[in-house]
Amino acid sequence: MNAVTLTLSMRDYQQTAIEEVFSGLDNGHIRQVLAMPTGSGKTETAAGILARWIQSGRLPPGTRPYFIVDRIVLARQAAERFYRLGFNVGILQGDNSTPRTFNEDVMVASIQSIGSRYRTAPDDMGAMIIDECHIHHERHTKLLDALNAVPVVGLSATPLRQSLGLHYSRLIKGPSTADMIADKWLVGTKAYGPSKPDMVGVTVTAGDYNQRETAQRMQQITGDIVSHWQRLGENRPTIAFCCNIAHATEVAEDFRSEGITAEVVHHKVPGDEVVELIKRFEAKHINILCSVTKLAVGFDSPIASCAIMARPTLSEMLYIQMAGRVMRPFDGKLQAIIID
Repeated sequence: MNAVTLTLSMRDYQQTAIEEVFSGLDNGHIRQVLAMPTGSGKTETAAGILARWIQSGRLPPGTRPYFIVDRIVLARQAAERFYRLGFNVGILQGDNSTPRTFNEDVMVASIQSIGSRYRTAPDDMGAMIIDECHIHHERHTKLLDALNAVPVVGLSATPLRQSLGLHYSRLIKGPSTADMIADKWLVGTKAYGPSKPDMVGVTVTAGDYNQRETAQRMQQITGDIVSHWQRLGENRPTIAFCCNIAHATEVAEDFRSEGITAEVVHHKVPGDEVVELIKRFEAKHINILCSVTKLAVGFDSPIASCAIMARPTLSEMLYIQMAGRVMRPFDGKLQAIIID
């Protein structure tokens, strides 16, 4: 395996987090969750952990660390970033998979591809980082159960899922969002609450408002969404978080009727098309991306500086994830706007 030389200077809190991970490993914590806010550079911190694993001789001969993701676009993002940082990267993710040489420094893999290609896990998996570990499927449980002695680090800005304690023995707390704002690593927010939907009687399903019923309530104030963005949104690159596909489509159409460019992003939009939509958004050819959860996790475009919370939620985890998408610093961006 190649020696890895990172082309990255770690921030102090990132270096501290890496030291905490390996201190935990030395004290018998094989499975740990590292909690760091959205925008804190979790992928860069992961790169530091991966490099330490590779260079320290902690991995069994012939193995390498795996970086596990849950979505196609996240696999591409992580692989591209690790490559730019100096890793020899392999990808195990559907049609995007690269030919195996078994000389890779790190494998970026989707949990779906591992589940479909292996009975339990790849033989060369010597360590594992699970990105967005609060999104935990049966496939994750199967993988963890099969690899009792393999060190695992779960990354999350919102490790609030109750069942995580069944799979991880230690929580490492990185800097708080307030710390990140104070140190200028994130921007603060200015929030408005112009319209409040009537949620009385809406069914609660799996701990949150039923999406279909919520969309019906929100459709009653969709016109307010557009007018309030025109008044408060400052024409900023914006993500509108919507209830379901029909709701997102309606919101996008209402923006377009006012001459505002808007597109819809959801799980049925092909991965290549999502990548292209994000590129157009970053080039300011699209004003509004109307999302159905898809951009609530892993979307890290710092140009986004306004969030429309058009999806009422009982989930603190989901709300934090959505708000965090617009708090990354960018040239001229002094604060983010949230229209809730």
